[in-house]
This record gives sequence, C-alpha cells and structure tokens, in this order.
Amino acid sequence: MTKGNVMYELPENAVLFVDSAHGVYVPSVFFHNVGREYLVWDCDNETRAWILQSCANGDPNVCEDYWEAWARAEEVLKVKHPENGKLYTLYQDGDLWLVPVEKSYET
Repeated sequence: MTKGNVMYELPENAVLFVDSAHGVYVPSVFFHNVGREYLVWDCDNETRAWILQSCANGDPNVCEDYWEAWARAEEVLKVKHPENGKLYTLYQDGDLWLVPVEKSYET
C-alpha cells in the first residue's frame, strides 16, 4: 500500500471500517455509520462544518467539494473507540481503515 509516494504496511490491528464496494460513497458511508460523539477533530469549527456538509450530507456527483473535503477529513479527523477510548486515524486504499494512533506505519 502507498501513502503519498511512500510504501506502507497496515498494522495487524487496523480495523476495516468501510469496504471499497461502496465506491465513491465511502466518505458518506463513513459519516453515516460513525457516531458524531466519537469524532475527534483537529481543526476549526468552520472547517468541520464544511467537511460535514460536503461529505456527510453531500453527494460526490453533485458536491464539487466532496473529494477535497474528504482529503481534509483524512488529515484532521480521528475516531475514538467507544469501548476502550483509543484513537484511530483514517487510511483509505479503496477500503477505509481505522489505524490505531499509537501504532505508526512501518516501512
């Protein structure tokens, strides 16, 4: 798998959250399936509102900001596990994975 121009291997404890079978709707499916109370944002309220409007409520066929907003979400968003409180980052390679923050990618 690649992230940017660097090859990465997902850790064994990465969690498959949205299957690539959802195609262009992976971002929308993500926002519809994760509870908002588990989202941890590292951005201002305006950026958060833009991401939610563009991805969660948007349609990639209609919303011109859909992919730009999703790329920003991957940078600023973490997901808090509802049971153990651990934080996960987002990683998409077709499928959308939740990758534990405390485990970095290995080259």
